[in-house]
Amino acid sequence: MPVVSTETYSVQNGEKLLIDIYGSAPDLGIKSPAERKPAVLCLHGGGWEYGSKDECSMFANTLAAKGYVVFAINYRLAGKDHKNVWPAQLDDAQTAVRWIRHNAKKFGVDPGRIAASGASAGGHLSNLLGLIETRNQTKPEFPDYSSKVNCVITYAGPTDLTEDFRNTSYLAEDRTIQDLLDQLFGKKYGTYLQDARKASPLYNVSKNASPHLLIHSKKDEIVSYKQTLKYNDALTKAGVPCKVHMIENTGHIIKNPLVLITLSQRVITYLDEQFKNTNRADLKPIKSTLMP
Repeated sequence: MPVVSTETYSVQNGEKLLIDIYGSAPDLGIKSPAERKPAVLCLHGGGWEYGSKDECSMFANTLAAKGYVVFAINYRLAGKDHKNVWPAQLDDAQTAVRWIRHNAKKFGVDPGRIAASGASAGGHLSNLLGLIETRNQTKPEFPDYSSKVNCVITYAGPTDLTEDFRNTSYLAEDRTIQDLLDQLFGKKYGTYLQDARKASPLYNVSKNASPHLLIHSKKDEIVSYKQTLKYNDALTKAGVPCKVHMIENTGHIIKNPLVLITLSQRVITYLDEQFKNTNRADLKPIKSTLMP
């Protein structure tokens, strides 16, 4: 199923941030909430420094074939010389959710049934979308729309950026995860602990968090699966519905197509549990969402 359309959801410092839409019904004028489809926002990985929405295409097509409207975005990438430092990435992800709700009628989307899904850095951002409300309220076109999603699905998303990653290699390169974080925050290790804490899903958990499905590999050589277990414990303690799915036969990067197929089926099952039964009381929209 091809991309239905590609649009600009935000412009930052002259950079157009693009969003691909899969499986939607644009401009059909769907008015009844019962006719609208649940949506999934896909966030690519890449250590907050590389990657693009195109990496989500296979997953997006799989979900679209199952009746979901899928949105895949580019967000600002951190670079050298303090380019696009945190929280630019969070601001973009939150803006994308608000853009989707603002355009819900156009794309036949139910704004009360939006999930966020991502791997690695995209998983980190997806977790935050299920935890906190809009940080930057300066976008005048989205004043009444919530940026908080209704459920979260992540793979290998880091949840605690305050750990010491100076000895954790990054994809066998002559760099460490700490080097990535130094670049993300635009500061040197030891000077941004409070920033890292605010950016860590683990320290943003509350009873108001959205339900989570957390997927991780016990052989992950970059982001320890223990971060996911610790995050799950915090969510559970707060009374937030959370499921953990551990896999054995892969590392941080999934190369086995059979593993990808199995995980896609697991994600679809979870989304169906969350969204397909429209009579469930807990599928009410996020409180601050304006229903268009």
